[in-house]
Amino acid sequence: MIVDSSVDISAFIGRMSRAFLPSAVYHLEEYGLPRMISKKIHASGLIDFIDPEMDLLAALERFNHLGLEAVLAVKSLGPFDRYIVKFFFDGITPAETNETE
Repeated sequence: MIVDSSVDISAFIGRMSRAFLPSAVYHLEEYGLPRMISKKIHASGLIDFIDPEMDLLAALERFNHLGLEAVLAVKSLGPFDRYIVKFFFDGITPAETNETE
């Protein structure tokens, strides 16, 4: 037997299934935001991805609340990072509708 059946490894399995990343970071990567950009945003203090309450929906709401300009103001983001962030925001922000009366 490799693992003692009395040892609970569910937390390990859960973290392993997300590549040991915070849940929001793992899921944001599927939305097109690379983990290294998430790391820079986290390090800037703009968004706390380690917060246990920070899931994908909370992260998306936080990004939309902050807005593109606040995220682009993170000093550690390079030109290519900024390009990716703009592309990411295009995918998560609601499309503006121009209704004519």
